[in-house]
Amino acid sequence: MLSQLMNHKIKISFGMLMLVITAIIVAIASSNAVSDGISISVATVLSFGILAIIPFIVLDTIHSICNP
Repeated sequence: MLSQLMNHKIKISFGMLMLVITAIIVAIASSNAVSDGISISVATVLSFGILAIIPFIVLDTIHSICNP
């Protein structure tokens, strides 16, 4: 079951989550306005990407449960 759930969408979402965390840490730690702006923009775009991938992961999970 775990191997069925570890598909490319989940790997991409975990990677995007790690990038969001990194961008937030850079925004907090840096004192440069340009770096802050870029990291906040990257975190925003990645957050929208994660929100777009989550419904597909849920649908794949439901499909794998209902149609074994």
